[in-house]
Amino acid sequence: EGLPAWTVDLDSDLITEDERVSVPEFFCGRPVKTPERYLAIRRHLMSLWERQPEGVYLKKTACLGFKGDVNAISRVHTYLEAIGVINKGLAPMTTPPKEPTKSRKRGGAAVTSNKDRSKKTRRPPPPPPALAPASDTGP
Repeated sequence: EGLPAWTVDLDSDLITEDERVSVPEFFCGRPVKTPERYLAIRRHLMSLWERQPEGVYLKKTACLGFKGDVNAISRVHTYLEAIGVINKGLAPMTTPPKEPTKSRKRGGAAVTSNKDRSKKTRRPPPPPPALAPASDTGP
């Protein structure tokens, strides 16, 4: 089920063993992904969560203002969500499917989106140029 929310404190410099195992890239001696960087990302995400209106899901895209490896930040977000520190009891919001692009008329002819053009019947390529007949005259 994960750790209770109280085990991760926004102001704490303590990193749990579970965090080290769940997001190991920050704890293997890389020069850019350091434990300090992990703490900065964790604090940022938890701070964003605390400022969210109650009942509003904190999307991963809300974290894009924080500089760094977007995928690593996303993994920290996923970890904090899994242990119930952020988005506890909230389901991720899904994006509604986009409506198909409507065709519009330009100069009397219908113009469709690129998606629709791939389905259109294409004109066959022109035939190759006719070869000149070989001459029967010899040297």
